[in-house]
Amino acid sequence: MNYRLLIVDDEPIVRNGLLHFDWESHGFEAVDACGNAREALKWLADGNEAHVILTDIKMPGMDGVELSNEIRMKYPDLLVVLLTGYNEFNYAQRAIQSGVFDYLLKPAEDEDFGHVLVKCAKELSERSNRGLDLDDLLNLSSVIRKIGLLASRTSGLGPRRLSDAIDDIVREFEACEFPPGRLWPLMRFLLTSLEMEFAKLPYFPEEKWTARKESFYRMLEEDRVTSFEQANEGLRRELGHFVRELNLESSRQKDSSKLDAVLAFIHERYSEVLSLDVVAESADLHPNTFSSWFKETKGMNFVDYVTKYRIDRSKELLEGTNLKAGQVAESVGIPDARYFGQVFKKHVGLTPSEYRSMFKSNLC
Repeated sequence: MNYRLLIVDDEPIVRNGLLHFDWESHGFEAVDACGNAREALKWLADGNEAHVILTDIKMPGMDGVELSNEIRMKYPDLLVVLLTGYNEFNYAQRAIQSGVFDYLLKPAEDEDFGHVLVKCAKELSERSNRGLDLDDLLNLSSVIRKIGLLASRTSGLGPRRLSDAIDDIVREFEACEFPPGRLWPLMRFLLTSLEMEFAKLPYFPEEKWTARKESFYRMLEEDRVTSFEQANEGLRRELGHFVRELNLESSRQKDSSKLDAVLAFIHERYSEVLSLDVVAESADLHPNTFSSWFKETKGMNFVDYVTKYRIDRSKELLEGTNLKAGQVAESVGIPDARYFGQVFKKHVGLTPSEYRSMFKSNLC
């Protein structure tokens, strides 16, 4: 991700020249240029984000040092670099003592720009790695409190209530006021905190979460996000996708648990008269709903599954007992011996007696 740099100079020729400097080779991007200090302050107040302000020291109205003082009070994380001539050199040095990050003497060479930009990039990188400071934590106090509430009841929340809780946290995050330059550490904090709570869910799809998180970080890295408003919009979108995936995963797990219970019911009572209505009632579903759900979840319809299960059990009885075909049929819940013979041959390709004979001959 390139660092964002705002140019402030009252001379159009200088502004244009600076805009066309090769910032990218130093890891920066000149995002805009303002003609005076007031215009720059308005640009920042409008929600635009920059990491470095490169400003001329001598401008009509508010000069570069006065601008840097305003920025230090309102946007303390912004780095200010002064462009100064020899006549203002002592003034620039005093400004550095009061908080300006660095200065460049006019006319500055490419090498001079490169040296200052390396210092800026190093400082910005170190700040990012330091993570959250006390002001961030104070601003985030309400968000941290809501995440704490989420933490105390995550495992008991269903997907819909979890979605509402997440939406509440993001709204609280949007209401916080953060200075420019804090986008990365704050977003990392929020996503890491949410991930710790999501991981407690019995239906947490970790690979889906990782994909959504990486998608959001890519959006930040590719510089498509320049303000907290845009970041929050992207965050809402990715979290919305993830909550839908949570809902699907929760439904799959519920379906899996319900299917396990239904199959256990069938396996326990297959030797009885086992109608669709009886099994649907055990699953607390309407017969029509149960029929569609079973086919979608199991991949075969209810009657075919029960029949296959009964035939598989009858094969075991034919192999391991001396029961007659009629007794086997009754044992697996098909009291009509003739019908049993027809169904068995349809599934196995042999009559019950042929199957038993073949099995015994294979043992010899």
